[in-house]
Amino acid sequence: MAHHNTVLSQLLKLIPRHEFETLAKQHHC
Repeated sequence: MAHHNTVLSQLLKLIPRHEFETLAKQHHC
Protein backbone atom coordinates (compact mmCIF):
# COMPACT_ATOMS: atom_id res chain seq x y z
CA MET A 1 0.00 0.00 0.00
CA ALA A 2 2.90 2.34 0.75
CA HIS A 3 4.15 1.83 -2.80
CA HIS A 4 0.69 2.73 -4.13
CA ASN A 5 0.74 5.95 -2.10
CA THR A 6 4.16 6.80 -3.56
CA VAL A 7 2.93 6.30 -7.12
CA LEU A 8 -0.17 8.35 -6.37
CA SER A 9 1.89 11.21 -4.96
CA GLN A 10 4.10 11.16 -8.07
CA LEU A 11 1.02 11.39 -10.29
CA LEU A 12 -0.26 14.32 -8.24
CA LYS A 13 3.06 16.09 -8.84
CA LEU A 14 2.79 15.50 -12.60
CA ILE A 15 -0.89 16.38 -12.92
CA PRO A 16 -2.08 19.93 -12.15
CA ARG A 17 -4.28 20.04 -9.04
CA HIS A 18 -7.35 21.47 -10.79
CA GLU A 19 -7.11 18.86 -13.55
CA PHE A 20 -6.90 16.05 -10.98
CA GLU A 21 -10.02 17.37 -9.22
CA THR A 22 -11.84 17.53 -12.57
CA LEU A 23 -10.97 13.89 -13.27
CA ALA A 24 -12.05 12.93 -9.76
CA LYS A 25 -15.43 14.63 -10.20
CA GLN A 26 -15.97 12.90 -13.56
CA HIS A 27 -15.04 9.56 -11.98
CA HIS A 28 -17.52 10.01 -9.12
CA CYS A 29 -20.27 10.94 -11.57
